Amino acid sequence: GFFPVKLKWQAWLPLLAFAALCASPAFLPPPLPEERQLSEEERGQALAQKNAIADEAKAVEQVKALAPKEKSEAEALQQSLRDLSDKMAKLSTPKDMLDALVKRAREAEKLADKIEDELSLSLSEKMISEMERHADLANMASAARAKDMGQAASALSALGKRLENEMPLEEKERLKEAIKKTLEASSEKDKQSAVGQALAKALEHLEKGRQKNAARELSEKAQKLSEAEKRGAAKRQLRSLAERLRSSGQKILSQKQQGVNRLSKNSNLQSVGSKA
Repeated sequence: GFFPVKLKWQAWLPLLAFAALCASPAFLPPPLPEERQLSEEERGQALAQKNAIADEAKAVEQVKALAPKEKSEAEALQQSLRDLSDKMAKLSTPKDMLDALVKRAREAEKLADKIEDELSLSLSEKMISEMERHADLANMASAARAKDMGQAASALSALGKRLENEMPLEEKERLKEAIKKTLEASSEKDKQSAVGQALAKALEHLEKGRQKNAARELSEKAQKLSEAEKRGAAKRQLRSLAERLRSSGQKILSQKQQGVNRLSKNSNLQSVGSKA
């Protein structure tokens, strides 16, 4: 049979030495950028961000007009940010830090996505132009053109307050005519909008001599628009929070590296890692 050629034991020494050299740390591949240890400068930056993240947790308390389930999720996000603030000093690699920040940013974005825009100020040009022709509806037209929910709420509220008190017949007829002309210029979509519905209901009450009911209808719709404006603000606050969390990583890392790209919204990050 075939047997390997027998070599003297001294002949194996070069091979053994080479194997030992290859196994030494000097020959091991360097760690990936995300897996290296944070530098002292970066650790200092991370500690500096600790208070900023604690402030972000407090800022979540200012997010208003949330539904009960949304409020519960906002409280969970707030606690998650507190936990991150407490553990910033324990994060040892860029990957740990980026994963922790991205995780919270995504939690904020997920909550923002759940806040639906239930009301809209997307009125047709024809309807807005008609309102602009009438002094009684000029403020409402300005709000609609600017798509300013808060301004629209104020305009409807002011109109409702005017109707709470008796007004001269001429003024009342002028207002009825302004609303009627506006509704005639409105599309079906306009009539289904919050403003269209409020004006239609108010006109119906006015034509039947129920001025107080018209005032109540406008005031109630103004309140709904105000709530919608607050929910829109909450959505914007949460998205802004997510952006600030993502940018925190760039502030902490002392040099550009591939891992920072994971902070991008369009990143292909597959996992946010374990809970920090």
